[in-house]
Amino acid sequence: MRRGFATGLLVVGLALLIHVLGAAPLAISARGDLMATSSFLNINFVLGFIPAIIYARFFLEAASTGGVEAIFGLDTGASVDTDFSKAKALERGGDVDGAITQYRRYFNEAPTIPHALFEIGRLQTREQRYYDAADTYREISGKFGKDDAVWARASFHLAELLEVNLGDQKAGHNLLRQILKRAPKTRHAQFARERLLPKEEQPDHFYRHGK
Repeated sequence: MRRGFATGLLVVGLALLIHVLGAAPLAISARGDLMATSSFLNINFVLGFIPAIIYARFFLEAASTGGVEAIFGLDTGASVDTDFSKAKALERGGDVDGAITQYRRYFNEAPTIPHALFEIGRLQTREQRYYDAADTYREISGKFGKDDAVWARASFHLAELLEVNLGDQKAGHNLLRQILKRAPKTRHAQFARERLLPKEEQPDHFYRHGK
């Protein structure tokens, strides 16, 4: 919001500057008098202010589609809702399906960023939609397979679901071992290492499911 306002002010200022500078040669050639020229430019400034605002509005509307932003490198404030405020509000209001739909929209707007999909998986797990959550984490692993950190995170969550919620401990442990083999330096590789310990030796930060 503030970035878009600042961009608007910048565009208004540039439009006024161009308008006044463009009128200066005409004023000088027509009048040849410094005071008259100054008055002429002041009048042009006032008359040019409203058109400049209108121009800025059209400019920012065009930039919101991405074309002008890409050309000029301007941030119009019309980017993806990175704090997920709409989805969070739906979630707080108890509309889980609406929140999931909104997270999916976020991902569709920024398909190179996995965070919205992780939020979907978190919600599905919380709502005990374990098979849906597993599919979501598989989707992340497939789409972001070249990013070891993202792949390891999604695989770890999938391994937990397999082990704890879907009754396939063997598949879960195999996936944890794959994380250790493929991405041993990632944060979730450490979690996988701890998860493979006997239950009584696992750190307290692991949630204890069952006995």
